[in-house]
Amino acid sequence: MGEFYYPDEFFYESQMLPEAMGAGVVGVIAIIYLMVLLLTAVWSVAVYVLQSLSLYTIAGRRGIRNPWLAWIPLGNLWIMGSISDQYRYVTKGEIKNRRKLLLGLSIGLVAVYVGWVFSMIMSIILSEGVGVGAAAAVACAVLGALALSALAIVLTVFQYITYYDLFKSCDSNNAVLYLVLSIIFPVTLPFFVFACRKKDLGMPPRKQPAPQQVVVPTVEVVVDPNVVEQVVVPTVEPVMEEGFAGPEEFEEE
Repeated sequence: MGEFYYPDEFFYESQMLPEAMGAGVVGVIAIIYLMVLLLTAVWSVAVYVLQSLSLYTIAGRRGIRNPWLAWIPLGNLWIMGSISDQYRYVTKGEIKNRRKLLLGLSIGLVAVYVGWVFSMIMSIILSEGVGVGAAAAVACAVLGALALSALAIVLTVFQYITYYDLFKSCDSNNAVLYLVLSIIFPVTLPFFVFACRKKDLGMPPRKQPAPQQVVVPTVEVVVDPNVVEQVVVPTVEPVMEEGFAGPEEFEEE
């Protein structure tokens, strides 16, 4: 039988084809990954805006100090805690200080995370032996992960307790439903808060401050030049303004 000889171009193209296909697959995966990152970023921004707008609206309507903090990271936890504190105060006379607790736990979580990363880096750099450095890094990683997990769990629990107070103050009949669905499907939480932003079904009747005096100008009526003037006595009409008890009442502790 005769021998068949293939040109070098055939072997070159047969080798390049898998490489080209592999590069194409990697490119497609990279594009999909970038699209997922973009969609995740857009979704995160949308959820943050929705949540901040809802807290800002509730705080502004109820007289919470500095409602603009709802737009600032960590500040939004202060506003959320203030809404819970106000609800507890005006309905049950309780002073819970949830705003301070949430802010403190959040700052502690950030501080532990920064310290954890820093300690891992320093344990590797400053250790004399490679084995010692690796062991120290593993120990720091385990201890830091445990501390972060514990703080994150405690913060999450108190956040859901605070959300429950918020739901109770806005829509007391559906507060449990909103809370359970928010725990099972966290993606629904900002939408429930947004839906409740203009409701006060769980709050007590609005407090009525002292009436403001409005003086009606004196009117002189002349009946006859020879008759003594008749004077209309000034009257006072009360003007009532509505508003919930402001947080200044329970911040003075």
